[in-house]
Amino acid sequence: MFNSTKFFLSLSNSTFIPVMTGDTNSSLKVVGVGKASLLCNSKPLNLDDCLYVPDLNCNLISLLALFKEKLTINHSENSFSIESNNSTLLSRKIINQLMNIDYILPKAHLTTYDKNLRHQRLGHPGIAVLKHLGFPTRDTICTICELNKADKQPFNEKFDNALLPLDCVHIDLVGLIHLPSISRFQYFLSITNQTTSYKMTEFLAKKSDSF
Repeated sequence: MFNSTKFFLSLSNSTFIPVMTGDTNSSLKVVGVGKASLLCNSKPLNLDDCLYVPDLNCNLISLLALFKEKLTINHSENSFSIESNNSTLLSRKIINQLMNIDYILPKAHLTTYDKNLRHQRLGHPGIAVLKHLGFPTRDTICTICELNKADKQPFNEKFDNALLPLDCVHIDLVGLIHLPSISRFQYFLSITNQTTSYKMTEFLAKKSDSF
């Protein structure tokens, strides 16, 4: 049972389920049932069919729920540990005859680590700069760097003279752009009239839209 939605990966509303306490004249209300996830030693611990009880003073984890996940619980006189596949998920002290689990981070709302995030926040520096700063170099290609640091090759040829407006029209279709725009465009068509220097650009969602 958990008292906060931050522990849940998924949560559905529940019909009224009373939870009896030490006070026989009162009970707690379960308002949801779902899948909870905790982060223990950077490893996720997922528990199914967990109850969401907002009025609960402290979170309670059933031993049967741990056994259901095929976890191993070892204990000594003053401490205990929970293991999975011979790897220790957590190790805590036994306090007042209770297995007290504290300082566990809820995994449900943690962001995933993006190894390119530091590179982006520093303004897309090159590998030499990252090495100088002592940061690990990236093993993936940054699309933004690939587009903005590309060099245009020189064009040494000459076009024939065009006298009338439609004698010569230059058309260039660019794409596929892997990061689409908000309007889902992934191509653009550039048209230049050599005689009048009139230029037009048309954004396209599909390559076939150019026909």
